[in-house]
Amino acid sequence: MFLDHLATDIEHLERLNELLGNGHISESGVDGCERMRPLTQLLMTPSVDLGQLAEQHQRDMPYLIQYFVNGLARDAASCSDLSSYLLFTSNYTRALIDLGYNDASQRIDEIESFLYSPDEWKASRPERRN
Repeated sequence: MFLDHLATDIEHLERLNELLGNGHISESGVDGCERMRPLTQLLMTPSVDLGQLAEQHQRDMPYLIQYFVNGLARDAASCSDLSSYLLFTSNYTRALIDLGYNDASQRIDEIESFLYSPDEWKASRPERRN
């Protein structure tokens, strides 16, 4: 559910960058307004479907929550997606932490390049005003 919103946010950012690049939006701040500049994004999504991961841990949820989730969801996929937001058992959260750590480890060079690139650093520095 939240990953869909993330994709929309990325599309919005790309559109704003395009408008800035084409000159349809000015980068300079006017009358005390904040200056706009193109931003680079690094999208990281889980390598595993979180709904499927939640489904593996659904039996760990208290019975009443399982009953509630099963009553709201129309199919197994919807049920597991909803469970992925309501499931806060230690086994599930540990699996999420491990997944995030492993996913980040697989892309560590890309992450470090994004965070420490001199070009990104220069672009992210605020403009000094005297």
